[in-house]
Amino acid sequence: MEFWEQPKPAKNPPKLAPLQPEAETQEGPSFFKKNKRLIIIFLVFLLVLAITIFTILFFGQKSSQTQSQKEAKTESKPLTLTQYPPNLVPIYPNSIATRQVALPVNDKKSINVALQNADQPDKVYDFYQKFLEQNGWQISQKGEYENKIWELIFKKGENEGNINITRISENDKNSEIVIFLTYT
Repeated sequence: MEFWEQPKPAKNPPKLAPLQPEAETQEGPSFFKKNKRLIIIFLVFLLVLAITIFTILFFGQKSSQTQSQKEAKTESKPLTLTQYPPNLVPIYPNSIATRQVALPVNDKKSINVALQNADQPDKVYDFYQKFLEQNGWQISQKGEYENKIWELIFKKGENEGNINITRISENDKNSEIVIFLTYT
Protein backbone atom coordinates (compact mmCIF):
# COMPACT_ATOMS: atom_id res chain seq x y z
CA MET A 1 0.00 0.00 0.00
CA GLU A 2 1.28 3.42 -0.94
CA PHE A 3 1.19 6.35 1.44
CA TRP A 4 -1.64 8.07 -0.50
CA GLU A 5 -3.96 5.10 -0.30
CA GLN A 6 -6.55 4.77 2.43
CA PRO A 7 -6.20 1.79 4.74
CA LYS A 8 -8.91 -0.82 4.34
CA PRO A 9 -11.08 -1.49 7.36
CA ALA A 10 -10.43 -4.74 9.18
CA LYS A 11 -12.83 -7.54 8.34
CA ASN A 12 -13.49 -8.49 11.94
CA PRO A 13 -12.69 -5.50 14.17
CA PRO A 14 -11.83 -6.46 17.74
CA LYS A 15 -14.67 -6.01 20.19
CA LEU A 16 -13.90 -3.78 23.15
CA ALA A 17 -15.07 -4.77 26.55
CA PRO A 18 -17.73 -2.40 27.93
CA LEU A 19 -16.43 0.19 30.38
CA GLN A 20 -16.75 -1.01 33.92
CA PRO A 21 -17.31 1.54 36.69
CA GLU A 22 -14.31 1.79 38.96
CA ALA A 23 -14.65 0.20 42.32
CA GLU A 24 -15.96 2.72 44.81
CA THR A 25 -13.37 3.77 47.33
CA GLN A 26 -14.01 4.64 50.89
CA GLU A 27 -12.78 8.20 51.29
CA GLY A 28 -12.09 9.74 54.65
CA PRO A 29 -13.78 12.89 55.98
CA SER A 30 -13.80 15.90 53.70
CA PHE A 31 -11.23 18.69 54.02
CA PHE A 32 -13.74 20.86 55.85
CA LYS A 33 -14.62 18.19 58.38
CA LYS A 34 -10.97 17.38 59.06
CA ASN A 35 -9.97 21.01 59.49
CA LYS A 36 -13.07 22.44 61.16
CA ARG A 37 -11.17 23.93 64.09
CA LEU A 38 -8.50 25.43 61.83
CA ILE A 39 -11.17 26.95 59.61
CA ILE A 40 -12.96 28.47 62.63
CA ILE A 41 -9.68 29.95 63.90
CA PHE A 42 -8.99 31.34 60.43
CA LEU A 43 -12.47 32.89 60.24
CA VAL A 44 -12.06 34.48 63.69
CA PHE A 45 -8.68 35.84 62.55
CA LEU A 46 -10.33 37.31 59.44
CA LEU A 47 -13.01 38.89 61.62
CA VAL A 48 -10.37 40.47 63.87
CA LEU A 49 -8.45 41.66 60.82
CA ALA A 50 -11.60 43.16 59.26
CA ILE A 51 -12.48 44.98 62.48
CA THR A 52 -8.91 46.26 62.75
CA ILE A 53 -8.94 47.56 59.19
CA PHE A 54 -12.36 49.12 59.70
CA THR A 55 -11.14 50.77 62.90
CA ILE A 56 -8.05 52.18 61.20
CA LEU A 57 -10.12 53.53 58.33
CA PHE A 58 -12.77 54.90 60.69
CA PHE A 59 -10.31 56.67 62.95
CA GLY A 60 -8.25 57.86 60.00
CA GLN A 61 -11.30 59.78 58.81
CA LYS A 62 -11.89 61.06 62.30
CA SER A 63 -8.56 62.92 62.29
CA SER A 64 -9.81 65.21 59.52
CA GLN A 65 -12.44 66.78 61.77
CA THR A 66 -12.47 70.53 62.14
CA GLN A 67 -11.26 72.15 65.34
CA SER A 68 -14.83 73.11 66.31
CA GLN A 69 -15.94 69.48 65.90
CA LYS A 70 -13.10 68.33 68.17
CA GLU A 71 -13.95 70.93 70.80
CA ALA A 72 -17.63 69.99 70.70
CA LYS A 73 -16.72 66.34 71.15
CA THR A 74 -14.48 66.93 74.17
CA GLU A 75 -17.33 68.75 75.92
CA SER A 76 -19.60 65.70 75.69
CA LYS A 77 -19.80 63.13 78.45
CA PRO A 78 -17.39 60.17 78.23
CA LEU A 79 -18.94 56.82 77.49
CA THR A 80 -19.41 54.43 80.39
CA LEU A 81 -18.08 50.95 79.61
CA THR A 82 -20.88 48.74 80.86
CA GLN A 83 -19.96 45.55 78.99
CA TYR A 84 -16.16 45.61 79.09
CA PRO A 85 -14.52 42.79 81.13
CA PRO A 86 -11.75 44.69 83.03
CA ASN A 87 -10.55 41.44 84.63
CA LEU A 88 -9.05 40.39 81.26
CA VAL A 89 -7.20 43.49 80.05
CA PRO A 90 -7.30 46.81 81.93
CA ILE A 91 -8.40 50.12 80.51
CA TYR A 92 -5.39 52.40 80.12
CA PRO A 93 -5.29 54.91 83.04
CA ASN A 94 -6.96 58.30 82.46
CA SER A 95 -8.50 57.19 79.17
CA ILE A 96 -11.85 58.36 77.88
CA ALA A 97 -14.06 55.74 76.24
CA THR A 98 -15.48 56.88 72.90
CA ARG A 99 -17.04 53.64 71.62
CA GLN A 100 -18.16 50.23 72.83
CA VAL A 101 -19.55 47.46 70.60
CA ALA A 102 -20.35 44.00 71.94
CA LEU A 103 -20.92 41.13 69.50
CA PRO A 104 -21.27 37.37 69.98
CA VAL A 105 -18.72 35.27 68.06
CA ASN A 106 -19.77 31.60 67.91
CA ASP A 107 -20.03 30.46 71.53
CA LYS A 108 -17.90 33.36 72.84
CA LYS A 109 -18.45 37.00 73.65
CA SER A 110 -16.54 39.79 72.00
CA ILE A 111 -16.15 43.48 72.62
CA ASN A 112 -14.58 46.31 70.70
CA VAL A 113 -13.72 49.42 72.71
CA ALA A 114 -12.18 52.70 71.54
CA LEU A 115 -10.40 54.98 74.00
CA GLN A 116 -8.59 58.31 73.85
CA ASN A 117 -5.69 59.29 76.05
CA ALA A 118 -3.26 62.20 76.36
CA ASP A 119 -0.18 59.92 76.46
CA GLN A 120 1.99 59.13 73.46
CA PRO A 121 1.21 55.84 71.65
CA ASP A 122 4.57 54.22 72.45
CA LYS A 123 3.95 54.75 76.19
CA VAL A 124 0.50 53.15 75.91
CA TYR A 125 2.00 50.28 73.87
CA ASP A 126 4.66 49.65 76.56
CA PHE A 127 1.97 49.60 79.27
CA TYR A 128 -0.08 46.93 77.49
CA GLN A 129 2.91 44.84 76.41
CA LYS A 130 4.20 44.75 80.00
CA PHE A 131 0.74 43.90 81.36
CA LEU A 132 0.20 41.06 78.89
CA GLU A 133 3.63 39.52 79.48
CA GLN A 134 3.29 39.72 83.28
CA ASN A 135 -0.18 38.17 83.29
CA GLY A 136 0.44 35.04 81.21
CA TRP A 137 -0.86 36.21 77.83
CA GLN A 138 0.97 34.81 74.80
CA ILE A 139 1.76 37.63 72.37
CA SER A 140 1.70 36.25 68.82
CA GLN A 141 2.31 39.52 67.00
CA LYS A 142 3.55 42.89 68.14
CA GLY A 143 5.16 45.92 66.65
CA GLU A 144 5.08 49.45 65.42
CA TYR A 145 4.26 50.28 61.82
CA GLU A 146 5.62 53.49 60.30
CA ASN A 147 5.33 55.36 63.61
CA LYS A 148 1.55 55.41 63.04
CA ILE A 149 0.14 52.16 64.41
CA TRP A 150 1.26 50.07 67.37
CA GLU A 151 -0.28 46.60 67.54
CA LEU A 152 -0.44 43.67 69.95
CA ILE A 153 -2.19 40.37 69.14
CA PHE A 154 -2.43 38.00 72.09
CA LYS A 155 -4.08 34.87 73.48
CA LYS A 156 -4.55 33.16 76.83
CA GLY A 157 -6.48 29.89 76.89
CA GLU A 158 -9.75 30.43 75.01
CA ASN A 159 -9.49 34.22 75.30
CA GLU A 160 -7.80 36.30 72.63
CA GLY A 161 -7.45 39.92 71.70
CA ASN A 162 -5.98 42.66 69.62
CA ILE A 163 -4.89 46.14 70.74
CA ASN A 164 -4.21 48.88 68.18
CA ILE A 165 -2.82 52.22 69.25
CA THR A 166 -2.67 55.17 66.86
CA ARG A 167 -2.08 58.91 67.04
CA ILE A 168 -5.32 60.88 67.05
CA SER A 169 -3.89 63.06 64.29
CA GLU A 170 -0.55 63.39 62.47
CA ASN A 171 0.82 66.22 64.65
CA ASP A 172 -0.82 65.09 67.86
CA LYS A 173 0.88 63.14 70.63
CA ASN A 174 -2.43 61.90 72.04
CA SER A 175 -3.40 58.27 71.56
CA GLU A 176 -6.40 56.44 70.20
CA ILE A 177 -6.58 52.94 71.70
CA VAL A 178 -8.76 50.23 70.19
CA ILE A 179 -9.14 46.98 72.13
CA PHE A 180 -10.86 43.97 70.59
CA LEU A 181 -11.40 40.96 72.87
CA THR A 182 -13.01 37.58 72.26
CA TYR A 183 -13.59 35.71 75.51
CA THR A 184 -15.61 33.01 77.26
